[in-house]
Amino acid sequence: MIAALPVEVIYGGFLSLSLLFACLMRRMPGRSERQAFGCVLGIITLAFLVHNITLFIFLITSMIVLAILPKDWMAVGLLVYSFAFLFPAREWHTVDGVSNACLLIMSLRNSMFARDEMQTFQVSLRGFYDYISYMVFFPGLLTGPVYNVKDWTQALEDDEHGLDVTEIKNRLYRAVVWAAIFITALKFFPMDFMLSEEFTLYPILLRCVYITLATYYSFGARCFAGWYVSEAGLAAMGIKARNTDYWGPERANTVSQYIREWNKSVQTFFAVYVYRPLRSVTPMKPVRAAVVMCCSAYWHGLESGLYIFFMSMFVESTFLNEFPRLPSPFGYIQVTFFAQLLRCGLHVQEKPV
Repeated sequence: MIAALPVEVIYGGFLSLSLLFACLMRRMPGRSERQAFGCVLGIITLAFLVHNITLFIFLITSMIVLAILPKDWMAVGLLVYSFAFLFPAREWHTVDGVSNACLLIMSLRNSMFARDEMQTFQVSLRGFYDYISYMVFFPGLLTGPVYNVKDWTQALEDDEHGLDVTEIKNRLYRAVVWAAIFITALKFFPMDFMLSEEFTLYPILLRCVYITLATYYSFGARCFAGWYVSEAGLAAMGIKARNTDYWGPERANTVSQYIREWNKSVQTFFAVYVYRPLRSVTPMKPVRAAVVMCCSAYWHGLESGLYIFFMSMFVESTFLNEFPRLPSPFGYIQVTFFAQLLRCGLHVQEKPV
């Protein structure tokens, strides 16, 4: 039944319940009640998802790896295993859109738990209970932002039972704005039109504008709306994890700036749990950055376009220097990521091949 529902309906229902249950958990008396409630809800959520077998296999096998690895190898071992598991799951199509998103979140939580708890984790019922509770904790299970073990523990042990209503309203307001943008882009800029013969008759500048509105704002706005509702749920729990600034991606001048503003908690994960440990392997920043970008592209998917996008940050400055500045008096204005695309379209239109 869930598989037949549109993805937006599934996420909308999940995020609404996530906010509701987070408010209920905040009112619970202590850690044990909150932890048990969040764990049970998470397991029930996994059970209702299509391709849930893959998710449970990942959880169980990760526990086995966690039990047999020496503590000094726990962080690297679970990181490698978590990312290696993604390949067969996608290649053999054992996850769909929603279960794939859940697997992605669990892969990051798996890696963070290993590094944060590698010195204190004990192979015991209590240790594995804490591990499972963190891995499947309901708020933020199907979408970001991700949060580390320390933030999760503090939220469970916080004696303050009141809700930060101002913060919750702030996130929900932004969610409504981006939801409206998403619906507008979906209604007035359908992506199917880009595949029609009529679309090719328009000037390249208009096509660049349309492509930006149809692709970025139909996909990006949906993500932003969902993330803000998820952030509202986490705020209700006392977890202040963030996935994006309000207009941060739109203010970005470069691909690298854009990447840092998009899905911020995930980029923070790669900076803290991948980039920093690589310092002991190689002192060369470009090499570490290239490894991180490849890992980020792989985490997002197996499509070649992802690797081209993430690796483009290494050539973008050279590429953009080949194009003239915007005409006066706009040449010295800090152009946005959107304007960079437009000026490339202008240049190509003025100098047709």
